[in-house]
Amino acid sequence: MENSGFEQLYEQITREEQETKELLIQLEENYPGIITRANVNGIAENLQEKADRASILARLRQKKSVDTKITDEKKSGG
Repeated sequence: MENSGFEQLYEQITREEQETKELLIQLEENYPGIITRANVNGIAENLQEKADRASILARLRQKKSVDTKITDEKKSGG
């Protein structure tokens, strides 16, 4: 299983499910009664998409910061 990447995939899915659970709990605390059996899957998908976007944006900002630092170091000679 390790060699084919299933372990990493399982860990990623488990982590995402935990994040979604935490987001649903927070949403229910902030807006009691808003989550029902009929809408929980749709809400979970929307929350996960927003979390994914935020994560991607954070990684892009971090990469840009590192790239800028490298560029600045090259310009200053080192």
